[in-house]
Amino acid sequence: VVRVYSQTAVRERILLLRSEWFETPISIGDYVNIVGTLCGSETEAGEVVIDSQRTNILPILHPDILVSCTHLADTISCVRRAVLRDRVREISEGAPSTVMLVGTLLHDLFQTCALQNKWDDEMMRETIWKLVRLNVERLWECNMDEDSAVRQVEEIVPVYQQWARTYMRGHVQDDAQYTGHGNGTVAVAQIMNMEENVWSAKFGLKGKVDLTVLAQYAESEPTKRLEPFELKTGRRTDNAGHRAQLLMYTLLLADRYGIDINAGLLYYPRTGQVVRVERHDNELRALVMMRNTMTRHLQHTTEGEQRPLPDMLGNEFMCTRCAYQGPCFITHRAMEDGNAQTARVNEDVWATQTAHLSDMHVEFVRKWMSLIDGEEADMLRFRAELWTMAAPYRESATGRCLADMRLDVQSVEDTRDVGSFSRYRMTFVPNGDQRSMLDTQLGPGDPIVVSAEPGQYALAVGYVVAMEHKHVTVALDRPV
Repeated sequence: VVRVYSQTAVRERILLLRSEWFETPISIGDYVNIVGTLCGSETEAGEVVIDSQRTNILPILHPDILVSCTHLADTISCVRRAVLRDRVREISEGAPSTVMLVGTLLHDLFQTCALQNKWDDEMMRETIWKLVRLNVERLWECNMDEDSAVRQVEEIVPVYQQWARTYMRGHVQDDAQYTGHGNGTVAVAQIMNMEENVWSAKFGLKGKVDLTVLAQYAESEPTKRLEPFELKTGRRTDNAGHRAQLLMYTLLLADRYGIDINAGLLYYPRTGQVVRVERHDNELRALVMMRNTMTRHLQHTTEGEQRPLPDMLGNEFMCTRCAYQGPCFITHRAMEDGNAQTARVNEDVWATQTAHLSDMHVEFVRKWMSLIDGEEADMLRFRAELWTMAAPYRESATGRCLADMRLDVQSVEDTRDVGSFSRYRMTFVPNGDQRSMLDTQLGPGDPIVVSAEPGQYALAVGYVVAMEHKHVTVALDRPV
């Protein structure tokens, strides 16, 4: 039984969390967003029942904590790894993987060609060389030369071209087959967006969708459906994490565009398969529960307290092959006074990551994690201002915002650096007032998020290039 104060209804409500929702890690003082319609879910006493039978209600714990859909999908195999990926984002075990780098190149090539719907040999060859040159430093780290990288990427060109001839002809063809929930045919009628960055305070999620497409499933069906489209360069088509990630993307796009989106598409070029994934209530409920569980490990507690990590998985087969084995074992040793027995792994496996740690190392890790927690607490506090303050008030009260700005359309410049956070440069000017852009806390080099009110958060991210009296120039990852 949970008693909550509704800020919208300005009254107290009683929530009865039953069946699977009984395990929701909610505490006094927590914020929760009830997504759905409460009508029909109330008892005679006015209590709101939330259980597996009420498929139209989702309690979102700590909606201000935006959980990455990619990390959330990781919880299917290991919750601890998903939380560590969120806390320690850039840990790299040795040199970058050649397989991962080639996968990134294949990914960027497909997106670039799909957005322009140009798949000829000349266009693709030119794009491949441009992508390789942009990643030349990563190639050196992998001990790979440019020609070798180009050859590996060029192997997929005929596959992409055949996919485009089959699925991007503007109409549904008999051979444009999909599998998954039933079999059928589909056409990608239009690419609406690429690498769309979506933040949703409604669902407490964030993600970057490979492609947002208009899909048509039958010639007789006049309405085209807006759906997320994900490219997966691996060979496994039965990966539950891929499915979970796509399901969460349907929620993000539904929130952004204000329409119902119940399915998405996965494309596996290595096997040539296109898989349609439909969203079902039981899967959605399980993923939201896992998201709520993750927030317990991501939320910041009172000053000086360490955020708890999820328990060790204790599966030696998976742990010995995990890319996050190093940070996982080290944090278990330093933050939880762990050992091979508590980690439930072989002593030799444990020693490969922790044998070198001295007391000084352990103390450093503890201090380092404490500093990260403090820094992130400030960052989350500033980010929360996006949905707790109107832009004009935030500008006047904090100086960390420029409200009611207008894009100078003539200033937009595309550098065509694919994948760069500074690809697009543009200038914004104040909309019809005499404000000075210099009366703000923002300055050159500061990271920024471009949003539109109401509710269209993170349309683009980037940084400030220059601040002048009557305009501000920014570099962004995408056009707005």
